[in-house]
Amino acid sequence: LGIKVGGTVTSPTVSADVSSLASSVTKGAEQVVTQAVTAKVDSAGLRLVAEAEQKAADIRKQGQTTADAIKKEGYGQADSLTAKASGPLAQMAAKPAADALRKQSDSKAASIISEANKRADELVAEAKRKAGQNK
Repeated sequence: LGIKVGGTVTSPTVSADVSSLASSVTKGAEQVVTQAVTAKVDSAGLRLVAEAEQKAADIRKQGQTTADAIKKEGYGQADSLTAKASGPLAQMAAKPAADALRKQSDSKAASIISEANKRADELVAEAKRKAGQNK
């Protein structure tokens, strides 16, 4: 608040500069509104990222479950193949085929897990990008 004192001793004048007070109040109000909006946007961005991370965890879990099922099925078929082989010659032929089935199951399971991780990471990255844009 700017106060101006002027005039003479016998006729003093006092005036207040209220324009600076109004300007100060306006700037303060703008700062409060800006802070409130920023906090609201930050909160929405954090919520968006948290939801994406939860979905990503679900995708990873589902990928692991699917991979485990494929591995179990492949290993079961490989074990069945070697168990059905009767005689030494059939067992010698069944062993490499069973090993190939296990290897194929492992490869397929790793591929599924990798794809699930990729999708989950992309989902989180997209959410973080959107949360950053909102600022």
